[in-house]
This record gives sequence, structure tokens and C-alpha cells, in this order.
Amino acid sequence: MSNTHAALLNQISRLGPLDRGLLAAVADEVRAITTGWTVNYGDYQSGGWYTLSLINPSGLSADVTIHDGRGVPTEILERMPKTKDLLASLPLDIMWVRLARLNAGAYLWEHRDYGELSEVDHFRLHIPLVTNPSAVLAIDGNTISMQVGELWRLAPVFRHGVCNVTGPERTHIVIDCYETEELSKILAGGYLLPDDVRSLPPLDDAALEQELAIASELLAGGSAERAEEHLLKLFFRFDTHDGQGYHLITRMYEQAGDAEKADEWRERRAVLMGEAGE
Repeated sequence: MSNTHAALLNQISRLGPLDRGLLAAVADEVRAITTGWTVNYGDYQSGGWYTLSLINPSGLSADVTIHDGRGVPTEILERMPKTKDLLASLPLDIMWVRLARLNAGAYLWEHRDYGELSEVDHFRLHIPLVTNPSAVLAIDGNTISMQVGELWRLAPVFRHGVCNVTGPERTHIVIDCYETEELSKILAGGYLLPDDVRSLPPLDDAALEQELAIASELLAGGSAERAEEHLLKLFFRFDTHDGQGYHLITRMYEQAGDAEKADEWRERRAVLMGEAGE
């Protein structure tokens, strides 16, 4: 195993194969859901990331903002027998289960999760149902394509983001659960394959200044959103420092003399990177 893979194993790993026939049936059930998809965590995304809940403490599929509690099936899951079978086959103490759909061209920006939860141990598992080569997770200066057919673990307390550059859509089941002895045994067997990880190049000073200049030109031309997104997308192209895209947006607005927008992005960085209230 490479040093990169070894360093990533406490952040993301494969946990073993799942029944592909059952996964295909689950994917068919998900495709049949045409309503109820919810836009949430708007500051975290470019637009095009939709969720709905299958299990949560309230039993309501539109309730998608994570918090502690014991999960019960929502009205959506009650109409999905194959998905119920899949979830019942996993030895988990479930807090929340969501469907997460990322449309073509959509980004979930660099962020950290779980800052609002209690101090007990939480774990996040992914079951990819539909994906494509341009749909990748960016984490710790690397990109990883989470393949269909396996259960994956993601530790969302580390900075990460997701993009789906060209599409088609990417759809995962996302499970948030509590620590159990059975889960600990599964996690202990986590692994990564040699081709899972692609290392990103560093963002050196020259490249940084060039990218900032491009964004500043977009801003001066009246395209503020494009300028911001240009800098946020650096996380998916380069091995950046912690929250560097947000720092660059703040710097861009400071150079443009817009102190209000600079403060807004300084505050947004604190929220998305799990620093608010520290």
C-alpha cells in the first residue's frame, strides 16, 4: 500500500462488496422517485445537490438536516421494499439514511460535517447506486471515485467536497450511524485499491496568483458568482491548504474594496470549515 493510501484510510475506505443484483433493484426504486427531493445546505453547494430522507428521527422524508436521534422509516422508504431489504441487511445502529443526488455540473464545496452533533461517535457510510468517472470525492489533496458495488466509509470531520463535472447524475445512499461492535469489525477491514486514488498537484504561489487574477477579472466584468466558483473549484484541481478557496475569495473582495463581501466570505468559511463558535 502506498503512503498516500495509508494516510487516507482513516478518512475514506472500501468496506466490502454488496449484492449487485439487490443494488440494481434499489437503483430502480430510486429512479422511480420523481418528487420530494429537497435542496438543503445551500451555502455548501453550487446548486444541483438534492436529498431526501429514508430513515430519520422524525419519519418525514423532507427532514434532511442532520441531528442526533434514533431513526425510523419515512413514508418514502415504506414504498421501497428492496431498499428496506438492503438497509435491514446491514448490522448498523442507524441515526439517519438519506438519498443524495448530484446532478451534472454540480459541486458540493469544501467543508466539514458533524460539528453540530453530540460528542458520541458517529460514522458515515456511502452506498453508491449511480456514478460516472467525472463524479469524484476530493479529500486531503486527492480525488476518489466511489464505485458502485461496495459499501464505503467516509469520515466527514475531514475537509472534503464532491463534484460531478460532466454527468450523468451521481446518486448515493448516505447512512449516518452510531458506533457498535459489529460496525467496528467492519471498519477494521477497510481498504483502498491502487487505482482508487488520484493525487492532485500542489497550488504553488505562481499558480495561485494566476487563478486569483482570473477570478478578479471575472469579478470586474460583473460575474461575481463565476469568480467565486472559479476559486472554490480549485479544491478539486489542486492540493490546497485548509479552506484556501474561501481565503482567496475574501482576498479577491478585499482587493476590490468590498469589505462587506469579504466579511461575508470570512464568516462563511468559518461555518463550512467547522470553525464557527470556536
